[in-house]
Amino acid sequence: MADYSEDYRDYERWNPYGDPSPFDVSTELVDGCSVCDKDGLIRCAGCRVVHYCRRVHQYAHRKQHKSVCLKIKKAQEACDKEEAELRAGPNGPPGWGNPLEDRWPRLFWGIHPMRQYLSARFAVVELQMKINTRAAVQAALDNIIDMLRLRRGDDMWLRDIAPGLFLRLDRDQACYDFVKWWTWRFDQRPKDIEGMGGSYTDIKNADMFEAPDLFINTALPLLTPLLAVTLLKIRRLIDLQAIQRVKLEAGPYVPQEIQDLITAHAVSPVVAANRNIFQRQDHVPKIEELKRQIRRLYDRVLEANKYVWPAMVRPGNHLTATPRYAGTGTIQEMQTNLPYIYNAWSETPGAIGVIEELQKCTVKS
Repeated sequence: MADYSEDYRDYERWNPYGDPSPFDVSTELVDGCSVCDKDGLIRCAGCRVVHYCRRVHQYAHRKQHKSVCLKIKKAQEACDKEEAELRAGPNGPPGWGNPLEDRWPRLFWGIHPMRQYLSARFAVVELQMKINTRAAVQAALDNIIDMLRLRRGDDMWLRDIAPGLFLRLDRDQACYDFVKWWTWRFDQRPKDIEGMGGSYTDIKNADMFEAPDLFINTALPLLTPLLAVTLLKIRRLIDLQAIQRVKLEAGPYVPQEIQDLITAHAVSPVVAANRNIFQRQDHVPKIEELKRQIRRLYDRVLEANKYVWPAMVRPGNHLTATPRYAGTGTIQEMQTNLPYIYNAWSETPGAIGVIEELQKCTVKS
C-alpha cells in the first residue's frame, strides 16, 4: 500500500489556515456587494474575492468576514512565497526550464518544492470555497484549472472539486465536457493522462441530453462526476418542464416570438441558446427520457455509495466532517465528496426535491 504520510505532512504544513466555521450552505451566489448584493465596486484588499458597494457596508461586514479573510491573505502570501522560490530555481534537471512555465510530465509531484507549492495553492482554494461569492468561486476554479495544467496526473484529485465550481458558475457545458473527458480517460486510458500532449480535455460541446452510459458503466464509479452529471440532467429536465408549461399555458394565446422571450428568461443559457429545443412543439418525450436517465444515475450513485442521497437531502454535520482516508462505498467517501458539490445542488431550485421524490419511489418499490 502506498505511503501518503509525506504528502499529508506537506499539506498540513501549508494549510494552517483551515477555517473551523460551519459549512455555509448557499442558495444563490453573491454577484455584487456582500451586504446588499448591489453592484460591488469596492474589492476587499485582503481576500480579493468579496466586494462591496460602499465603505459603510464593508465596515458592517468586517466582523463576519474578518476570520476567513485573514486566513486567505496568509495562505496566499505563503503560496506566493513558494511560487517565488520555484521561479528562482533551479528545481529540476539542467535544461528543463521553469516548472511553472514548462510542464514536466509525471515528475511534478515527485519533486518536493513543487509538491510544497501545489499544497500551498490548494490551501488557498479550500478557503476561497468557503466564500459564496461569484468572484471567490471563479478564483478557486481558476486556481484548480491552472494546477491541473501544471500537474495533469492530478495526485490531489482536483478533478473532484472542479465540477461543482463549474456548476455554481452556470458553466454547465464546460462542466459536462470536463467530467466526460476525465471519466472516459480513467475508464479507457488510465495510465496515459500525463503524456497526451495537446489532447487534454479536448471534448467540447458534448451532448448533455445523451444517454449517461459512460458514467454508469465505468469500471470504477467516481462519485463527483456521477453527482455532477445527475445535477446537469436535472437542470435540463427543469428547463424542458418550464418550456412545456409555457407552451401549454400560453401557446393558444401568445405568439411564438413572445413565448420564446418568456422561456429564454426561465431556462438556463445552455437551453436558451439552442434553437432546436425552442422550435420543438412537444417536449414530453424528451422529458420522459431525461427522467429515465436521472433514475439510472440515481440508482448508480446508490449502488456506488448508499450514504450519498440521504446526506444530500439531509446533510447534517456531514458537510463539516474531515475524513482523512476514504474507501469506496464508505461514509467517509461521501463526506469527502459531498462538500465539493453540495452548494451547486442547493443553488439549483428544485434539484434536491427531485432526489426526495426518487427516494420515496425507491422506498415504495
